[in-house]
Amino acid sequence: MKIMVHACCIVCAINLIDNLRQLGFEPLAYYYNPNIHPKAEYDQRLRSFQKYFFGKIETLVGNWEVKKYFNKVKKTQNRCCFCYELRLENTFQMAKLLNINAVTTTLLVSKLQQKEQILKIAKRLSKKYNIKFISNNFDELFESSIKKAQKEKVYVQSYCGCIYSLMEKYEEKYQLSLRGTR
Repeated sequence: MKIMVHACCIVCAINLIDNLRQLGFEPLAYYYNPNIHPKAEYDQRLRSFQKYFFGKIETLVGNWEVKKYFNKVKKTQNRCCFCYELRLENTFQMAKLLNINAVTTTLLVSKLQQKEQILKIAKRLSKKYNIKFISNNFDELFESSIKKAQKEKVYVQSYCGCIYSLMEKYEEKYQLSLRGTR
């Protein structure tokens, strides 16, 4: 069965793709991440993903809809949930368009993401689009994915991707104050 895999980065995808194949799926990667900033970071993650998976998996690349992202994220109370919703909804729409009956996301690999929120959003979208959401315990792949990415010398990012998480990284590092962005 074909499965559309929302891919946020190579680190989270590096073991997930093989895992899905072992489960009997034929993965199709969908790189849709308008949240990743700055553009140089977005491009670096995409290039790294495409270079590593070239010839190994078909990859579709969604538009970098930065204006759409910023226009909507500034109106929300929980930017992370909004971001999950935006990317997963777009993934479900693409799967529906291509008649693919299963979806998952590499976001479930990272221990840094809000899994309960991702699963809640995915469950609702699964019903809305009548597409199965695969939510195996992918977080068990996190540590081995990081190790494999480092071994393979692929780009390993240092923050979630959005400009807010980048600011928080520097806020922590330099003890800056950036109140009210989360």
